[in-house]
Amino acid sequence: LVPCAPQTRRRVVFTARRSEAGMLLGFVRALSSEIISIEECPISLPEIVAKLDRLRALAELVCATTKSFRMTVTASGSGLDVAVHESGKLGENQRRVASNFVIAQGLARLSIDGEII
Repeated sequence: LVPCAPQTRRRVVFTARRSEAGMLLGFVRALSSEIISIEECPISLPEIVAKLDRLRALAELVCATTKSFRMTVTASGSGLDVAVHESGKLGENQRRVASNFVIAQGLARLSIDGEII
């Protein structure tokens, strides 16, 4: 673990996975594969924390796998940049829905496995 001051991290790497209870978005418990879903993150910038519910909804939209996947969120001057990795292959309709969601939520950019959506 790297210590840092509260509300200073502008980049956070979340783990997401669809479960029976809904979409989990959070961090993997140390020495485990369990995802701890979060509602707050005291080290992240407030603009990231304020959009956790929207990021969870975005994870739900781009999830095309039963496995866990990563969502890297970076606060930039133009908004939140979201990079998703290993969420599965999206169909054209899913891509369009995700793109519209990103625009509606005021996110700066969405990329999935390196491709800008």
